[in-house]
Amino acid sequence: MRQFDDTIAAIASPLGRGGVGVIRISGSRARDIFNKVTNYKDELQPRYATLVSIIDNNNTILLDKALVIYFPMPNSLTGEDVIELQCHGGVRLLREILGLIIQEGGRGAEPGEFLQRAFLNGKISLDQIEGIIDLINANSRRGIAAAAGNMKGELNAAIKRLGSDVLQLAMKIEAEIDFPDDIKNNQAAILDIISNLYRDIGNLIASSSRSKIIREGVRVAIIGRPNVGKSSLLNRLLGEDRAIVTELPGTTRDTIEESFELNGIAVIIVDTAGIRAGGGLIEDLGIARSKRAIGDADLVLILMDAVSGLTPEDKQIINEVAASKKAHLIAANKIDLIKDVSIIDGLAEAVGISAVTGEGVERLKERIIEALDIGEAAQNEIVLNQRQQEALVKAQGSLEVAKIGIEKGAPIDIIGAELRSALASIYEISGEQVSERIIQNIFSNLCVGK
Repeated sequence: MRQFDDTIAAIASPLGRGGVGVIRISGSRARDIFNKVTNYKDELQPRYATLVSIIDNNNTILLDKALVIYFPMPNSLTGEDVIELQCHGGVRLLREILGLIIQEGGRGAEPGEFLQRAFLNGKISLDQIEGIIDLINANSRRGIAAAAGNMKGELNAAIKRLGSDVLQLAMKIEAEIDFPDDIKNNQAAILDIISNLYRDIGNLIASSSRSKIIREGVRVAIIGRPNVGKSSLLNRLLGEDRAIVTELPGTTRDTIEESFELNGIAVIIVDTAGIRAGGGLIEDLGIARSKRAIGDADLVLILMDAVSGLTPEDKQIINEVAASKKAHLIAANKIDLIKDVSIIDGLAEAVGISAVTGEGVERLKERIIEALDIGEAAQNEIVLNQRQQEALVKAQGSLEVAKIGIEKGAPIDIIGAELRSALASIYEISGEQVSERIIQNIFSNLCVGK
């Protein structure tokens, strides 16, 4: 694994003009480099903000006045000496100051390198770093809460408990390698322990069954004939005018994607072009995109016009969606223009709504929640990414082989090897046993300065 023995620096705030921009420096020469770019002579007090002047390397031009905070090793983000400069947030200014730091002996940091140093110095586990990545990328309230829990170490605590239990069992079995009769005599108790471990891992996987939904959200495609009110419904769900609404059929020629939240889950709503026969080339291309949006959706919301009732085109759309096995709902729009939606043939089971007045829209949201199974968050909701889920599934597989081995009287060293394999899979999650390739892949998903 790569060793870090130099001093790195990077802009740690998003690029763009703003009130404050942050430059982070980490390494054994952090204070020396800071002194050279500021000509600051006094001793920095740890964890206190100090106002300093940043000057060019000829000591002639004042570039900025900034606040500096010093975090001495080992009690810092990376476990090394860390200095953070809070400068004014101009892009050109920040790059100029970073250039000075590099001229004085710093090296431009690679993506995720600060956290990689923190990991190598034992300041943070791999699953906590993935929690930070999820927190940065979160697009919903529940996504933020789950990622923050992983960042805080809730998943890591569960992994440590599992790892400790598997390790204890492996050590117990391996200690009795010269006494195989003891294994036979304690077979029921050992099988019970393995079954409990298998169940605990299964519970952890099950508790994260909504991980993908919480991390990425769900997609809902609104489809229907032209001019049934798809764009009006999109605007109503968003609470703002995002799509153009006119009386002319076929106004929407392309898909429009926006998002809102239901029960803390991001719902990406897709307004599609009206589906009908006989449109022009541009409209036909829009319809083709609409059908692609249906294929990508977790839920298809079929919108009809309550005034005109169920038309042959509506029936064709419903049949095609039903044949695709996609989860779907039917809504009848414009109920503000009729007295009783239930009297319209074929619409009795549809959710009656008015995109204009908002009538029935809350009920529609409830139906979307039910159809997507995105009810309220469970207590201690744990989110796993694909890498973590795969590691737990591998651990379960090794435990299953160990269980069969004990039942069949396999040699103890083979049983011990399977338990060690399960332990290695569990430790992949926290990073205690993980390949360089996996580490590099994780840190490549972080931005420069993190």
